[in-house]
Amino acid sequence: MTKLRLLTIPFILFSIFTLTACETQQQRYAKAIFSVFEQIDDVAKQRKEKYPEDFKPHESNDFYYSGLNNIDLTKCPADFQEAFLKYISSFYKAKNLIEEYDNNAGFYKFTDVLSIGASSLGLSNGSTRWDKKETARATIGDAWLQLKQIALRYGVQYKSE
Repeated sequence: MTKLRLLTIPFILFSIFTLTACETQQQRYAKAIFSVFEQIDDVAKQRKEKYPEDFKPHESNDFYYSGLNNIDLTKCPADFQEAFLKYISSFYKAKNLIEEYDNNAGFYKFTDVLSIGASSLGLSNGSTRWDKKETARATIGDAWLQLKQIALRYGVQYKSE
């Protein structure tokens, strides 16, 4: 009986140490999501430095799109990965249309709609180029909001700098 008691104490200590030292899956997901947002910020910062206000919109948008595609999502949960890919896809689909419409102004101010969704703006698939441009921007905003909402489920709140 004394041997059992002697073995129980180290086992309990080992269990406590292991439980406090190990991260949960939720914590690993939160770290991975946080890392993705840091990488998005880095790409946006590099884009802003490389293409200041008098930038060339096609090159700037291509730079941003390429940077987003290089972000590793393998450690993120599946729902976040799907939302991120939807965001990239909506950006890609919209960038040519917006660049065409804005001509010289480009897509630099697309972040203006990241906090506003298409439904909030009352936009639908209009027939004019303006409506299509604004709908494309709002679609990106919707995708961005979905990404942020999923991140919140894992305890990560994105705050841009």
